[in-house]
Amino acid sequence: MATYYKTDSRKITLREYWNILPSPKVLFPWLAGRLGIAMDLGSSFCLPDSVREWEIAPEALLPPVWASLHPVLEQALQLGCHSPRYHSFENLRRDTRTSSITLLHESGEFAVRLMHAYCVKAHPPTQTRLLVLLSELEDGTYFFTTNQKPTFNTPPGVTGQRLIGADLPKLVAAHQQALERMRTQNPPRSITTLEALDDLTDRYEKYCNDFKVRRGLHVAMTPEEVAAEQHIQTDVAAMSPGNAEHAAVLTELSVLQNKKTGWGSAVMILLVSLVLFVGAGARQWSGEYLIILMGVLFVHELGHYLAMRAFNYRNLRMFFIPFFGAAVSGRHFNVAGWKKVIVSLMGPVPGIVLGIGIGLAGMTIHQPLLIKIGLVSLFLNGFNLLPVLPFDGGWVFHNLLFTRHYLLDTIFRVVAAIALLGANAFFTSKIFLFLGIAMLVGIPFAYRMARIADRLREQGVPPAPPDAPGIPAETAQAIIGEIKRSLPQARTNKQIAEHTLQIFETLNARPPGWAASIGLLAVHGASIGLAIMFSLVFMAARNPDAFRFGLNGARATHPVRCGEALTWSGPESAGALTNSQNTVIATLSPGTLPAGVFQSLTNRLPATARLQTFGPSLLLVLPVDLEGTSVTWRNELARTTRHVFVDRPDYPTAVNITCVAPNEAAAAKITAELDEYFNTLPQQFLVPPWLPQDTRSAAERAQHQLARRTYMLLSQAQYKNLDTAEMKSLQDRLATATHQRHRAEADTLKGQIGQLSEQIQKQNLDAIRNGKSGTVDTNLADLYLQSQLPASSTNGAYETLIHQMAQRMGQVPLVAGRAAPEAERYLLRNGKVNRHQTKLQLLYLTFEHVADGAPAVADWLCDQGCTGIKYGFQPGAGMPDLDED
Repeated sequence: MATYYKTDSRKITLREYWNILPSPKVLFPWLAGRLGIAMDLGSSFCLPDSVREWEIAPEALLPPVWASLHPVLEQALQLGCHSPRYHSFENLRRDTRTSSITLLHESGEFAVRLMHAYCVKAHPPTQTRLLVLLSELEDGTYFFTTNQKPTFNTPPGVTGQRLIGADLPKLVAAHQQALERMRTQNPPRSITTLEALDDLTDRYEKYCNDFKVRRGLHVAMTPEEVAAEQHIQTDVAAMSPGNAEHAAVLTELSVLQNKKTGWGSAVMILLVSLVLFVGAGARQWSGEYLIILMGVLFVHELGHYLAMRAFNYRNLRMFFIPFFGAAVSGRHFNVAGWKKVIVSLMGPVPGIVLGIGIGLAGMTIHQPLLIKIGLVSLFLNGFNLLPVLPFDGGWVFHNLLFTRHYLLDTIFRVVAAIALLGANAFFTSKIFLFLGIAMLVGIPFAYRMARIADRLREQGVPPAPPDAPGIPAETAQAIIGEIKRSLPQARTNKQIAEHTLQIFETLNARPPGWAASIGLLAVHGASIGLAIMFSLVFMAARNPDAFRFGLNGARATHPVRCGEALTWSGPESAGALTNSQNTVIATLSPGTLPAGVFQSLTNRLPATARLQTFGPSLLLVLPVDLEGTSVTWRNELARTTRHVFVDRPDYPTAVNITCVAPNEAAAAKITAELDEYFNTLPQQFLVPPWLPQDTRSAAERAQHQLARRTYMLLSQAQYKNLDTAEMKSLQDRLATATHQRHRAEADTLKGQIGQLSEQIQKQNLDAIRNGKSGTVDTNLADLYLQSQLPASSTNGAYETLIHQMAQRMGQVPLVAGRAAPEAERYLLRNGKVNRHQTKLQLLYLTFEHVADGAPAVADWLCDQGCTGIKYGFQPGAGMPDLDED
């Protein structure tokens, strides 16, 4: 009795994948196998008890098979081969037919197999002709000669030679020469009868298959699995009477509709993705925030999962995506539009409700951690309701409004792509850039698919009845025919089947009536409103100072008069404040004199404290280890003003400063000097323009500014002039190749784009180095160019080059690789400057020590002749992540 086998993708080695498809893309199935995830490699195959079961008459060969093999058969007969035997067999899905002609050579030392594989998985079908010469040697091993490339590993005891692309005469000559060399040590066994020829073929096939079974590559199928495969053919036969040209696609269609995944695979994917998510997140988030984030994401995706289960989605899988979030995948090709909207809402809406409950509970029992959990849940779920694809809110609007016409669908996708690309300018993460690009690339294909669905509606192709188990035969035939006419770039029958199901799903997912649509949109709008409202409530409860100043402290409204600052230092402050420090910042109300409050405090402050005025603000500096003291003095100053908060190392304050320069030339000079400083790296510890103890000479300052300007030009020039005509042409060709699924061409174009980008960047840098943008520091330019070479990334070379560049740009004194404490007080973490004529804006200045840095900047601006200096504090504006307290 014949036995059916299937191939286990998890047992295929990387080398074997490369043999099948020499492309970096093989890393994905190979890595999936290493993670225990099986891939669908198509239908199973049969290994009969004897090759005689496959024997057919010559006239039974298909015309294309005969046309391919007949010329080679004539050659074989002329080369001394005789007694041809004809065989043919199909796999279970009948999408691959293998035919062969086996002959016996007159020498009796080897058999010749002329093989032809006809595969209808591709569109149009593919044909492959293989030639194999096989001998059994005296010691029971086998020797072959073939024109076939290697695929799977050869079993032990089987050796051979491969003459890729050689014709039959060359193969016969090479095989005979090899046998002649082996004759004295291991001669070939004699094959004199047709029965012996069949026995040789049977032994060889069984030997190779047994080897693959032992290594787990071939796995015997159960009777139930065989019956399931055969049931697919029954479905196909029922769906394609009198329309055989679509039978291959219908086979793939039936496979996709009936595909089932086990819970073990789903659990494995969830666990592996969770491990990857934790590994990636641990590098940028605290442990507490990572745990909160995973919990919020799990609850969100659990809502989607339960909704999908309720609406009979199949093959559900939940998984985490490193650096991005989590998702649930599932298939249902006949689901109403309103159900799709419910699925989209069931992620964020329960998350918002739960977040409100947790946050209110935290406020009730005064538990900051619960408030933080509620705030994270509201932020993530509320953000996910934004009406932009691919977020849940985007799919809500898409299914309710924009699926009503293919032009609306396309316009919505274009707007979503533009919104994502625009969002990239406001976030440090590049995820929005990648999402926007992916959305743009997919718009042409989405347009064609929506247009096909619209034409089918015009033709009167009916959607399936509600909750019908599969796609009706008439509908399937109509969709497949339209796809073949409209999407000639669909290269495989599996792709056509996938597109068929996608369009079938579009036909069925008609939006609900206007009353239901308005009701669902109201749920969406109310959810966003609640998320915003309670987020503000929880932010106010979590940190009243940050909330208050976040609303009105961003504006620079407090005036600073030059030379009016008062300073007091406790007798032990010099030593106590050399390391981390907290600064209590209190901005007094109009009418309250800072000098009076200053004098009333100096005789009561700790010996380790330092106090100074900055406009109407008091800056009280205390050591970090006096945390309780900071709270005490914060409460003390709160009696005088409501505008008081604590600047901490883990919750840094940003400062906005505005002023008016004496003239435009002075404004341009100040802007240039600040830009040159802001565009360097914090770890270079450069002398800030406002450093009070700056001992550099005028010549040294000029040289340092030239070096900083050179560094800024070089760092900015790398990404300029990339939109050349050649680059646009390559990108257009890449988009076309990607849409048409020409993978090899797309990979080549990607490489060309990368090479062109590197070439343009090098030209930009060389142009700066050669003075095309004005005078530069050539020594620094040479160091910068060296830092961009691949060799600089090893053995600390890059850090050395950064240090050497910093020296040319003017460093503060260093102690153990860091800025000396006296200079570090004035260093900046980040900031930017804007200029409009003579008006200057210094925004988001985040200092190592705000109590020293902010007054020093104001004094420096005074020295530059600026007037109308104003400032505003933003508590926590320098906070890198939501996970920081």
